[in-house]
Amino acid sequence: MIKKLIAFVLMLQIAGFSIAASLTYNQPVTLKGKIVILKSAHPSPAFKGEKQPAILLNTPINVKADPKDDTTETEKNVSLIQLSAGVQDKLYEQLKRANGKPATIRCSDLFHSFTAHHTTKVLCTINKVQLGK
Repeated sequence: MIKKLIAFVLMLQIAGFSIAASLTYNQPVTLKGKIVILKSAHPSPAFKGEKQPAILLNTPINVKADPKDDTTETEKNVSLIQLSAGVQDKLYEQLKRANGKPATIRCSDLFHSFTAHHTTKVLCTINKVQLGK
């Protein structure tokens, strides 16, 4: 039985399916992928098209809703996460210059989008960035 299960999982991976890791909101996490720059879809012309750094994950993830936080929703097969650095303009500029480069991002937490400035459904509050990893 175990051999059949292993063979099935390997066939799914060969066919392009991946088993997404399950994470939760409001917990530290490390993400690996490639830095990409998104253009804001904000409805206000003052913000529309604004450049926003994000990470395109090497492997999709699932993020479970936090029952103690009503701002969260379960999201499945997430592969793109917007990066939030607060008011750290230097970090934003560094990430914009890193477009297309591999990166490891340590997030102090993941949170669900809640404003028009949030382009992806899941966002990461950046704690540390390692480029080229």
